[in-house]
Amino acid sequence: MQTSPGYGAEREAVEQAEQHHGDGARPGAQHQLGPQAALAAEPPTEMPERECGEDEQHGGEGPEGQPAVAGHGEGGVGRRPVLPWPEQAQQQHGPADGRHPLPHALTVHSTTVGGEFGEDGAMDGPTPEGEDLARHLVAACLAGDVATSVQNCLDNIGRLVAGRRGYTFGLSDWSDTTFDEVVAALLAAGGRPENPRAGAQGPAFIDPETAVAAIGRHRETLARLRAGTDGRVLIATGHPFALLSHYAAIARHLAEAGVTVLRPLEGAGAGLTGADGRPCSLRYLDGVACMFQGAALHHTHYPHYMEAMLAEVGGAEGVDLVIGDHGFAGAAIEAGVPTLAIADVNDPALPLAQFRGRTDGVLVIDDGLDASRFLPVTRAMVTGR
Repeated sequence: MQTSPGYGAEREAVEQAEQHHGDGARPGAQHQLGPQAALAAEPPTEMPERECGEDEQHGGEGPEGQPAVAGHGEGGVGRRPVLPWPEQAQQQHGPADGRHPLPHALTVHSTTVGGEFGEDGAMDGPTPEGEDLARHLVAACLAGDVATSVQNCLDNIGRLVAGRRGYTFGLSDWSDTTFDEVVAALLAAGGRPENPRAGAQGPAFIDPETAVAAIGRHRETLARLRAGTDGRVLIATGHPFALLSHYAAIARHLAEAGVTVLRPLEGAGAGLTGADGRPCSLRYLDGVACMFQGAALHHTHYPHYMEAMLAEVGGAEGVDLVIGDHGFAGAAIEAGVPTLAIADVNDPALPLAQFRGRTDGVLVIDDGLDASRFLPVTRAMVTGR
């Protein structure tokens, strides 16, 4: 995939725009978090793939090496007490440090996640469930100890509470939340933003059993939609480098059953712009909306793309289900649309919305690894078993 040129100039333009116009953050929040929290919210380039154990230091919103938010280090303001650690889950499912091969029965031999569909609409190949699926999640670093660091999770919680515009995902919950509530929301969704075994720079943790349960809820929702006669679904991703093929398989799975896969604003800019202010457009790859600028496929956290898409289909009443991540999912939840969402452990806005009862479809799982690792997750969702 192509990366946009002129990164430095685009980044500077974003920062200047924020200084001039503001970003909608809570008044005084920047002062509370310290001057290093003044970060541009949207990267003009897609984020690189990372391997198991490779920390996503940038938190999905800026280049690697950006300064951390002050106030959440050792002894800093808002620092949470050490949380109980789920040793039993880690012992049961085994280590996930990138040196352990996937279980033989679940070994992925192809980087194509789409697969083939049989007459019953199910994907060919093994479909792990329960403990088998949990073991795969840990072995593939999708759950258990993950690539995102503890410090990055804590920083992003601070950015959400401060209302930083790349971290709210278009949801309004940040305006009256607290650091404590967001931590509780992540815990309820299966994410542990603190790991007393590893320290601030060590890996955060995602509970594999909670992830398996969320995958089951996704599967049940997809099965209900397939069973209907006139369902309408809108699928979009801000993480195309890792999740596009997963969503494309779901789009095909639903289309096979007669569900209408909507494609609003396909190829049209509709006045949309990227972080650098240049025009961009929405394009659909196998039924999945992605943000394009020039010839580049972009990573994005912004919600205004989904807001424009929903407006094009007549609002929340024009779609039965949204499937997506980042701001695409956040904007749909904010609009009251039933939504199946994927969130990494450092994406606290979506778990917070679920904690407050606004959705029940958030799957906390690593969202930035090689797409082939997601194949058993995709199969588990689309088999309907």
